[in-house]
Amino acid sequence: MKSVTIIIIVLVLFGSFACTESSNKSQEGPSEVINMEPYWRGQRLYRAHCQNCHQESGEGVGRIYPPLAKSDYLLANQSRAIRVIKNGLNETITVNGEEFNNAMPNNVKFVDDDIAALMTYIGNTWGNNMGNVSQSDVRKALDHSK
Repeated sequence: MKSVTIIIIVLVLFGSFACTESSNKSQEGPSEVINMEPYWRGQRLYRAHCQNCHQESGEGVGRIYPPLAKSDYLLANQSRAIRVIKNGLNETITVNGEEFNNAMPNNVKFVDDDIAALMTYIGNTWGNNMGNVSQSDVRKALDHSK
């Protein structure tokens, strides 16, 4: 009886470890060495404000919400992506060859540091490789939009 209990405990522990490993793999980590504090802060912001539409995997939702994972639109122009996060978007865009025309709300309550952290997270997750995004990068992008 004692050996059966030990086997059950080992199986339960192995099963919970296997589930943890598979769920972590669906949420790829940063693709290069970056400053991790803003990355983790950006992850928290993403989960609170972006994940509902763009999904935990960054894959978006069909033709409704575009993917951020390996997104040619996101990676092609960092300044534009910063402005979209801050100001929202209300026009048709093409992401990875597919058109999307659902409006994205603005995030006017986000300060430069919030946007830098969020961009560091989404720019370095799911196969993206953007590197660190600083408050200075955000300020320059937003200043050019005026």
